Amino acid sequence: MNEYEQELLTEARELLEVDANAKDQGLVCECMCISMQDIRDHIGSKQLDLSILSKELKLGSGCSSCVNNFKQWKDKI
Repeated sequence: MNEYEQELLTEARELLEVDANAKDQGLVCECMCISMQDIRDHIGSKQLDLSILSKELKLGSGCSSCVNNFKQWKDKI
């Protein structure tokens, strides 16, 4: 990750930093700046499917920690 990308990521983290109890805004994928609300909006009434999110939103296409931690955040969606 170059310096410019690192600055953008830092800005995104600051913008999405919220109270731990505010589950609507939590950042799931820092590399792609995808929040829990982004995922909710994308799936609508469909079932949460990690492979579809990876394909359509590019979730996990950076460091993949969000994919590795799927079990931790999926119930909050």
